[in-house]
Amino acid sequence: MVLSTLSLIASASLLLFDGIVVDEGGIPTDIISYELGYWMWLTSSGVMALVTLILMVLKRLNNETSFN
Repeated sequence: MVLSTLSLIASASLLLFDGIVVDEGGIPTDIISYELGYWMWLTSSGVMALVTLILMVLKRLNNETSFN
């Protein structure tokens, strides 16, 4: 859960930046738009975190209802 949440935070944190470095010169370039690839990457991180949370809850419920 920790790793999937960190992945979601890392991918969403790019929304906070105005520019990125795209070459070895170190000169920043403005971010002018977020294309489909970025939104797919962000969505996949969110789905991974959500599914991990659901699996953790289901496992906890299963452990509470089992008779050992």
